[in-house]
Amino acid sequence: MEQEIVENIESGFKVTNIILMASSFRREYVITFDPAQIGHEVNIDVNVLVDNNKIAVTESLLFKQVRGIDKTVEIEATVSMVGIFESVGTPTIDPNEFGNVNGAAIIFPYLREVLSSMCVKAGAAHIILHPYNFTRHKNKSEEDVKDNEERKPVKE
Repeated sequence: MEQEIVENIESGFKVTNIILMASSFRREYVITFDPAQIGHEVNIDVNVLVDNNKIAVTESLLFKQVRGIDKTVEIEATVSMVGIFESVGTPTIDPNEFGNVNGAAIIFPYLREVLSSMCVKAGAAHIILHPYNFTRHKNKSEEDVKDNEERKPVKE
């Protein structure tokens, strides 16, 4: 049945594979479990490579649990995954746009699961990352590129 559904796609994108590329985890011996004393820092980076009808979306997550005013890092974890997608027919969305928004959103739950699993195995509190707005992330990235282009020195 699942094969039938994928083969009947007239146009759009299909997931070919999602692969864990790298992960690391470090924690302090003593960590804080009181939510009032800790904060979480999350940084997500998305890169898209389009080659004909193949789209590779690399997504990296950096997570830190920090304590107190001095921002002592108690937990630090990174997870990188790549999703391989294939365009089918004539999609109505640009492949780069698909990768930066839809592809990244498809990969995100897998990143979140790896992080959560590492934290549980390390005896840390169960970490739950909230949903992430990849449309806003893409727009912010485009603004950053535009700002950097505007700040480049002009060569005469």
